[in-house]
Amino acid sequence: MADSANTGSESSRRRFGVPTKAGSPDTANLLGALVLGIEDAVLASIDDAAEGGAQVAAALVTLHTGPSFKVGDLAQVLGLSHAGAVRLVDRLERSGWVRRERGRDARSVLLSLTPEGARLRERIVERRMQVLAQLVARLQPDEKQALHRVADKLLQSLAVDPVRAYAVCRLCDTERCTPYGCPVEQGCCAALAAQGA
Repeated sequence: MADSANTGSESSRRRFGVPTKAGSPDTANLLGALVLGIEDAVLASIDDAAEGGAQVAAALVTLHTGPSFKVGDLAQVLGLSHAGAVRLVDRLERSGWVRRERGRDARSVLLSLTPEGARLRERIVERRMQVLAQLVARLQPDEKQALHRVADKLLQSLAVDPVRAYAVCRLCDTERCTPYGCPVEQGCCAALAAQGA
């Protein structure tokens, strides 16, 4: 254990130095490392912007997408139990970021952002975009175009239903992709059409 933590050890030099196998590293493994590295950087930026971290941020960004979210909907998107989502919404309401409103029937309660919650959501999205823009800035124009094509294709494959689509986009700046056609939304529509066929 101590040896693996020592960056000067033989095993560390083999792992983080010259590849131990001939050829290129496995693409899927590289993608996994990239995803985790980006996630760590994004979550750190979110922690700076919003007290409460990723769940609070994801709830605020998700609620921004529409006025018809109920607690149960939010629970599904965030992968929480109903009780956990209720506690989260209670916390957001106490903080002045979310309000509960009556739905069409007496039993339904809809969630929406307050002006303060909307401003916090903007800060969260801005911090996330700063991290991502710094990373993408390291690429050449042709590399950016290639990344865009690959990301578009993979994102379409992830959105198998509306809940999953909202989950994938739970930290997205939707204003940046909506005018051009969101690949997640396109993938979701294609999946639903295939299920109905």
